[in-house]
Amino acid sequence: MLTFGDDIIREDLRNTGDASNIKFNNRIRSMIAEGRTIYHFGFGQPPFPVPQAIVQGLRDNADKYEYLSVPGISALREEILKFHEHFGDFDHFTIDSLVLAPRAKLILFTIMQCFNGEILLVAPSWNSYQPQAELSQRATKVIVTKRENNYVPTAEDIEEALAKMDPSKRKILIINTPNNPTGHVFTENELKALADVCRKHEIVVISDEIYARVTLQNHHSLSKYYPEGTIVTTGFSKWPSVGGWRFGYALFPASLRHFQKVVSGSCSQTITCAPTPMQYGFAQALKKLDELEKFCTDTSTILDICGIKSEYFRHLKSVGVIGNAPEGAYYWMPDFEVVRSDYIPNCTIMCDRLLSEANVALMPCGPHYLRPEDEFTVRFCFINFDGREALKAIESFDGDEDKFVRQYCTPLAEGVDALKKWVVDNIPAKK
Repeated sequence: MLTFGDDIIREDLRNTGDASNIKFNNRIRSMIAEGRTIYHFGFGQPPFPVPQAIVQGLRDNADKYEYLSVPGISALREEILKFHEHFGDFDHFTIDSLVLAPRAKLILFTIMQCFNGEILLVAPSWNSYQPQAELSQRATKVIVTKRENNYVPTAEDIEEALAKMDPSKRKILIINTPNNPTGHVFTENELKALADVCRKHEIVVISDEIYARVTLQNHHSLSKYYPEGTIVTTGFSKWPSVGGWRFGYALFPASLRHFQKVVSGSCSQTITCAPTPMQYGFAQALKKLDELEKFCTDTSTILDICGIKSEYFRHLKSVGVIGNAPEGAYYWMPDFEVVRSDYIPNCTIMCDRLLSEANVALMPCGPHYLRPEDEFTVRFCFINFDGREALKAIESFDGDEDKFVRQYCTPLAEGVDALKKWVVDNIPAKK
C-alpha cells in the first residue's frame, strides 16, 4: 500500500497542532465526562445564554440562503456602525470600511497572509496570534511587557523591538483590549502613547477589540487616536455568548482601502461570505439596542463581581498570589511565584500538580501566551458557573458580592477555595 511521509508537509509546519486552549479544553471536558470534578478555569467560553433578540433574529431568517458579497449586506453594516457609535467606540468608519467573515480569527489570519512585512506581537498575547503568523510565513518579534506597565507595550518597548528588526520592511503591531489573558482595559493615555510611536514609524495596528462590550470600564479604541493606521477586528463571539456561531468582522480606515480590497478578495476566494441567515439575523437583532445594552451591562456586572469585587479574588492575594486586578473580559493573569521551589520549578509543573492534586485546571502563560517559561503566571478564566442562573439573580442583587458568588457562582467559589488551600500547602518553608 502506498504511504506518504512527512515530506508532504511544509517543513516549518510539521509540529503544528491544535490551538493550545482548544486542546486543553478538550482534555478537561473528557475528564469531566468521565465523572471527575474539575474546577475549570482554563477556557474562555461565555457562560451566559444567548440574548433572545439574537435567537429570534436567527429563527426569523433561517430561510435565507443566497450567496452574499464579502463586505456583507448593507443593512447589517449600517447596524454595526450604529452599535459602535452608540457605545462611543468610534465614528469615522463607513459601511465601506467593513469586511465580514465566519469568525474574526479568520480575518486576522487573512490580514497576516496579505501583509507584506513583519509582525510585532505583545507578550502576553492570545495564544493564536503567533501560530497564525507562522502559518502565514511572517517573521515576528515578541515584545515582553511588564506588570508595572499593565502588560501594555510602551513607546520605549516598541522602539527597542524595531531596532532589532529589518528596517526596510513594513510592520504590523497586534494589540488586544480588553486583554486576553490579563483582563486589562487599555487607558486613553496608554493608547495615545501607542498612537504616537506607531504614527512615527508608520506601523499598521490590528486592534483586536472582541471583548469591548465585556467590561464596565470605559472601553477606548486605538482607532480614535490613530485612525489612519488602525484596523479594528471584532465580532459577535464574546459579548452575546455565541462563540460557536463564528461570526466576525473588521473595519479598515480609508487610508488602507487598497489593502482592504486585497483582504476582501482573499476572503472571497476562501469563504465566499459570512453565513447568510446570521447576517440578516444580526441586522434584525441589533435594532433592539436597549435590550442588548442591558444584557451587556448585566453580564459585565456579574463578571466584575466575580473578577475583583468578591472575597475570592482577595483570598488568593492573601496567600501571596500577585497580579493586577482584571478590568474587562473574564480573565485574570495572576503570578504564583510564591510556590516556586525545587519541587515546583516552573509553571507547567505547577499547573499539572494543581490538576492532579486539587482538581483545578489552569493554563500557564509561558509558553501558551508568550510569557517567559520561567514565570509563574497563568490565565485564570473566572466563568466556571451557570450564567443563566446568575443572570436571573442579578436582577435582585442586594449588593453583597461575596454572597452572590457563593450562591450563584458556586463552582468558582469552591474552585478558588481549593486553589487557595493548595497554595498554602505548597508554599516553601523559607517563604
